[in-house]
Amino acid sequence: LHELNVDGSIEFGGLRNGSDLRFKPSWSSPNLRILRCHNFIPLPSTSILYSDRLNGELGDISTLLSSSPTITDLELQITSGYNAGLDILEPVTLENIRRFRYIFPDYPKRFSDNDLILKITKALQVPSLEHYSLSVHPNVAFSRDTDSSSSFIAQLAHAFIPDPILHTKVTSLSLDLTFVGEPPKPSIRIVKKVIKMQPWTFKIPLDQIPNVSSLSFTTFAQIIFTCEGSPSPTSLRRLQFLACKELTSSKLQKTIRTLKGVGAWHSIEHIVVKDCVALECDENLEAIC
Repeated sequence: LHELNVDGSIEFGGLRNGSDLRFKPSWSSPNLRILRCHNFIPLPSTSILYSDRLNGELGDISTLLSSSPTITDLELQITSGYNAGLDILEPVTLENIRRFRYIFPDYPKRFSDNDLILKITKALQVPSLEHYSLSVHPNVAFSRDTDSSSSFIAQLAHAFIPDPILHTKVTSLSLDLTFVGEPPKPSIRIVKKVIKMQPWTFKIPLDQIPNVSSLSFTTFAQIIFTCEGSPSPTSLRRLQFLACKELTSSKLQKTIRTLKGVGAWHSIEHIVVKDCVALECDENLEAIC
């Protein structure tokens, strides 16, 4: 057994007692490398993952991985649930994980002004981490000019960057920030009969990811690079924009300008743009760089 996928997803009104699922594998799997937990932890507990019980369940994941040191790839999907009483999450160490994908599907709007995702990502300490992927899918239309949506994006940006002191081996980061269903219509403000779009921005602090060589984005947000203090050497070599439906040449130009502003543009060797419809149809594509 090389890969194990466990899905505990249930419909509203169905089983909420994880023990009813009675999934307790007992076989020895010395070749198991990849574990995908979608709303369920196979061992040592049989509980469904809900946000109001995360302290115990994250500890269960740590215990499971400690007993299965061959597992190096972990995909963890957590149902948003309700955040009542979730004030503090205890630190949890995942020693042997090198590749970690963290998924929040169908993320509800009512959490757009809290830091649930940030709490969970900061509680997980993964010292061997090399590749980190964060996937968040809001399930409702956000207004581009509201404080809540700006706060939501800012918190995601913090959650996207692993603690550089604890995670010194990270070389690859991937963001998937897309809507469930149809994307919202952008709000507009008319000032002296001029229509101005107010896009979300997702800030990447290059000074906090000095060893990252590859960044990949699938998002509706404008990517902006920042750096506190004087520009420092960066390992960044590759940028990927995959299925970014709202990416235009002007937005990509803005991203490049911020790279130049922090002194990182000269280190870029590859920019990959794939399935970005607005950019592919833009007549100014040749003038981007």
